Amino acid sequence: MAKEQNNGYCEQAVISEMLGTLKHLKSEFNLLTQEAGTPELYTQAKKLYDKISSVQRDVYDAMVKQGWYQPTAEKAPAISKIYTKFSKKAENL
Repeated sequence: MAKEQNNGYCEQAVISEMLGTLKHLKSEFNLLTQEAGTPELYTQAKKLYDKISSVQRDVYDAMVKQGWYQPTAEKAPAISKIYTKFSKKAENL
């Protein structure tokens, strides 16, 4: 069980907030890499994007290890349905 800290937040709440923040940062840096005006800016933004992605995955893995984030496997029919849906969208692009 997560320990409550002096400020009233437990470890799980803090790391969960951290994961959400990292997801937001990753999204913003993705946008920056796509709209970078110069090759130099793109290179720097891409490096930061990659680092944020790595840290985000580390936080996610830590949450799974602690049992705070429990991914569930989808069944084959659901995966096939989603694949078909996005394949059709890609064809229409």
